[in-house]
Amino acid sequence: MEKNKTGKYLKYAIGEIALVVIGILIALQVNNWNEDRKSEILEIKILKRLRQDLVADTLYLNDRLQRTINLRAEQYEFVHEIYNTQKSEKEFRKILKLQNWDSDNLVMQTSTYEELKSSGQINILENEGLKIQMINLYREYEVATKHFEEINGLTSREFLPGALRVGSKYYFKDIYDEEKLMEGTDWRFINDPTSESFKILEDTQIMYNMKYRYFIGYFENLLTKSKTLINNIDKELTER
Repeated sequence: MEKNKTGKYLKYAIGEIALVVIGILIALQVNNWNEDRKSEILEIKILKRLRQDLVADTLYLNDRLQRTINLRAEQYEFVHEIYNTQKSEKEFRKILKLQNWDSDNLVMQTSTYEELKSSGQINILENEGLKIQMINLYREYEVATKHFEEINGLTSREFLPGALRVGSKYYFKDIYDEEKLMEGTDWRFINDPTSESFKILEDTQIMYNMKYRYFIGYFENLLTKSKTLINNIDKELTER
């Protein structure tokens, strides 16, 4: 009898332990599932934020691209026009308006990516290919931003001051609105391609035109890669 009782108690105890172990395993599995679900929800949220930033970037890049193309067209017209004879100061002032010295730096939407890096959450993105593509794109953003700053700084320091000195009194007609204020100036230099002032205006616009051509290449490249990443994010979100 004692042996039977002991056997029953032993079986009962083993059964209880087994139930406890199973309960713990189930609880752990549920907890893991909850954690995985939380991670997935956070990942989807991050992907949507990245997509939003990238869409804003593509709109910005496209606007900068079109504006820069237009600026180059105006410079083309300016350089060709100054080789034509300007018959009056009015005509001279008119062609001066074709000059441009745009030096806007590149400003990309990187807040979500920077937050991912600083928080250490970048590995929450499960798609390894997508993660690498994102990292590479934002590295290109960083490199392009530095190049824009360096080149804009160069043109603003080395070329813009000379062009402004040559035509300053003609640019600010609302200030230099009396004849005595215009003493020492002669707009007719624009009809002499060998004059120093002519060369300064021409060289400045050529340098800026070269800069814009370089920037256009950046805009087109970043636009293409940004749109590709958006498409891949869309595919990833569709599969969730």
